[in-house]
Amino acid sequence: MEKYDPLAINYKMDTLEDILSIPVPTEKFELPDDFMDSIEYVLQRKATEFKKEGDMECAIACLEKAVEIIPFSPMPYPDCFERLEKYLKLNNQWDEAEEVSLEGAKQEKNFQNEFKNKVLSDAAKLGTDLLEASYHEPASAKEAMYRGRVFSISGSDTRFPVLPEDFWETRLSACSFIWGISEPLYCDPDRIIAFSNRPFIDNRGNIEKAAYEKYASEMRLKKETEKEYFWILKHLPRIAPKSLNGYSRMKNSNSKNFQKIRKMAMEKGLEFADTSKENISKKEILRTCWGDYEMPDPYILDIRKGPRYDLKKIKEDEL
Repeated sequence: MEKYDPLAINYKMDTLEDILSIPVPTEKFELPDDFMDSIEYVLQRKATEFKKEGDMECAIACLEKAVEIIPFSPMPYPDCFERLEKYLKLNNQWDEAEEVSLEGAKQEKNFQNEFKNKVLSDAAKLGTDLLEASYHEPASAKEAMYRGRVFSISGSDTRFPVLPEDFWETRLSACSFIWGISEPLYCDPDRIIAFSNRPFIDNRGNIEKAAYEKYASEMRLKKETEKEYFWILKHLPRIAPKSLNGYSRMKNSNSKNFQKIRKMAMEKGLEFADTSKENISKKEILRTCWGDYEMPDPYILDIRKGPRYDLKKIKEDEL
């Protein structure tokens, strides 16, 4: 069987016919030295170009071809299905958008399972029962409890806590840790057992908590805004703003035009979420926690990378 060629430079994608003629692999392939040269990545960039030119047919074709190829790529590109769903909605292809949404959720679940299985498989190949969790920040409360620790996969190594099943539901990643060979990334080697067995509590400082809440708030607001815009585009196309960004700007400014659209949409049955507490500015975050700032607990202070928040820099940048 001929080996699949993932190099984008070997394919034309200037017309709809070009895009449709790009072959789809039948098995996993290896990326080029630079993943940005790979066909499924370049197709996503071409989709953006076509959209800017107003050619939604070719833009959608690029993303459709990309999502056909992605399951065979070492890179997951989790946002590609979401982008395709949005493009289809912008092109009034609502049924197709719903199908892509369902397939995207399925692929995301598959990727999570594949990631988990690969991490566990790699550890088994190396003959180790230990995994070291990454250190993500700003972190959720659960991520703060798990990050940076070394876990025992099976629980057989009693020096370390057993790997929680809900670990895979967080944004943390993990890599194999070989006792006597690997060096911990987030604490001194002689502290690894104590660091991994620190209390399972939320030990974030106030600034990190506020930073995470801001991030989570922005994500919720973004999803609600997109939901509202596409509902309006579908049910009230004559008054819908030309773009999602345009709608977002008028919503954030609470313009008279937005108030008019909001009233008409509510009369048609759209329920707007209460986001009055979501749009929190960075200044407001610092006002609530600046004088109340807490240093991390002693375990975190042992981390080699040092304190994560430069208060002077934050104050200069954000205020």
